[in-house]
Amino acid sequence: MTIKISKNKKIFDFAYSFKKIIKKERWVPRYDIESDSLSMTVSKLPNDARIKYFGNNEIAFYLTKNNDIKGIFIEYFKSNFIEHHKEFKGLIEDIKEKDKTEESLIELKRNKINKVVPEFEEIIQESLTENVKFESIINE
Repeated sequence: MTIKISKNKKIFDFAYSFKKIIKKERWVPRYDIESDSLSMTVSKLPNDARIKYFGNNEIAFYLTKNNDIKGIFIEYFKSNFIEHHKEFKGLIEDIKEKDKTEESLIELKRNKINKVVPEFEEIIQESLTENVKFESIINE
């Protein structure tokens, strides 16, 4: 008996290669003051990229029509996510500094994001492992 996993394979491949992908593709970390959301994406999102939530609804992915992941999105970053993930508190310093400016979208320092990338990867993996249901086809 063989189990063929279809649609979610790209997502799991991404979750277990997250650190390599964001470094190779030079993803840009940004915080949006108005929506209290953090995103890390390719420098320019493709027009067909849409937010898709998985698992615990803390983290969403920017997915293209081909299920290619071009970014991650976390809503309620300061007001909720950080409360549950204390290791990300260092990012708030950058946000507080720039909160006083007129801009709504803040590009965060890569060196601070790089320090927490392993934790991001772990959170993504745990969320997917616990919550994603596979579309499987059983062949005999």
